[in-house]
Amino acid sequence: MRKSLILLALTPLLAVAWGCKGESAWNGSIETAGGVKTVRNPVAPMYPRGALELKEDLTIGMAAGAEEYMFIRLRGLAVDDRGSIITLDQRKPRIDVFGGDGRHIRSIGRRGQGPGEFQTPFFVALSPAGEMLVGEMGRLSFFDRAGAFLRSQDNSVGPLAFIKYLGNGDAVGTRMVMEEEKPRYEVVLCGPDLKEKRVLTFSPMPDPSAKYRLFASVVRWDISRGSEIICASGEGDYRLSVFDAEGRLVRTIIKAYDPIPVSDLDVERQMKQHGIQSRDEISVPRYLPPVSWVYADENGRIYVSTWQRDPQSGIAVFNIFDSEGRYLCDYPIPGEPLVFNDGKLYAIVQDDEGIQYIKRYSMTWKVK
Repeated sequence: MRKSLILLALTPLLAVAWGCKGESAWNGSIETAGGVKTVRNPVAPMYPRGALELKEDLTIGMAAGAEEYMFIRLRGLAVDDRGSIITLDQRKPRIDVFGGDGRHIRSIGRRGQGPGEFQTPFFVALSPAGEMLVGEMGRLSFFDRAGAFLRSQDNSVGPLAFIKYLGNGDAVGTRMVMEEEKPRYEVVLCGPDLKEKRVLTFSPMPDPSAKYRLFASVVRWDISRGSEIICASGEGDYRLSVFDAEGRLVRTIIKAYDPIPVSDLDVERQMKQHGIQSRDEISVPRYLPPVSWVYADENGRIYVSTWQRDPQSGIAVFNIFDSEGRYLCDYPIPGEPLVFNDGKLYAIVQDDEGIQYIKRYSMTWKVK
């Protein structure tokens, strides 16, 4: 294999600056009322200088060369129980499957409107039943793990997006509700047939007639340990809501938050990311919202992507919580979306030239 295809790196990523030192006392509180725990966190984490170390051990992608290793617009990322890496490139549009060593195994789908073909796919999900779901706004397509097309399902009315599966076979997705009086994004718990069981939470949809809102935060969520749904409220207070597999609220996680003013550099980064040329096209809040995105690993830790950037690297700073909801540490994690699998972290990363890569990192926790 050519070295240009798959690059290996064994040096720690920001390990020195973010080493595990400092106090480990937690100064928050946990209360239970009506069967719901409320975890209140202070502004400072338990480990002010970190509790995590990442080491890059695999990179897939290249600026020029073999087409299957050149990504155009990666939107989806998943990892199966064998460590195979599944990517969705919206511009090709198709699924590509790579082995745990980074070698390309197969491609699935192509542009078209027929069975197993795609127009504008933007997410991929793996079900406990062994199926792979590829989602578009108008249609959901299902394949087996070998890439054979199984069936399609209409997704044009109350379309679901960013679907993920619970361990019991039920699913969670984000739904757009285009009501004139109350347009909103809803987080919906569904059965295996993707029919609604319960709406967990929602957030307002930005006004499409207004200027483009930089730093707009809407409801975000992820599935933890196959049995809990972690939801971040988006705008407002720093609050996470944790629901069980039946959709019952079981835990609320709150973190004290000192509002951070939006800087000119923050605005410039966002304008570049979204391809916006003039400030006349945008509206900018006075302060950064507390939450950008939320993720969870297989051990129940929660990773909250913030709008803050590490001053040296420009990488997004994550607030990391343990499975109970206690604020552990901060860590700059490159790329999004993130996938956690078997003690590894996978991310879609884009360089300054706009070239996208899949990167895998080993994770070393320095605390229990």
